[in-house]
Amino acid sequence: MRFAIARGGSTFDAAMERSLPYEAGTAAAYGLPRAEALKAITLYPAQILGVADKLGSLEVGKLANFFVSDGDPLDIRTNVERIYIGGRELPLEDKQTRLNKKYEQKYQQLDAKRAGSTK
Repeated sequence: MRFAIARGGSTFDAAMERSLPYEAGTAAAYGLPRAEALKAITLYPAQILGVADKLGSLEVGKLANFFVSDGDPLDIRTNVERIYIGGRELPLEDKQTRLNKKYEQKYQQLDAKRAGSTK
């Protein structure tokens, strides 16, 4: 039986599509086999929408949309390390990641100054 884990389709829901792996992970935690949970956010939606000849799985001739992570894609603790759309890598950096780096550096400098003044 095919089914898709999806959002309702409102503007707010579209912004929350990034949570689909966590929702699939929750379904797996409640008993859905992990392979089926992953298919419910990849292959099955493509089949249901009639685009499985182009999307949904990694096969020769299909669009290469995928990501590389440091762990299980259904685990909330997993971080996405790289993303590819149409076979081309996209940068993961955005305004938030740039600000994070900026303030990490700032606080590292402050910590170094404090450590130097206590000697």
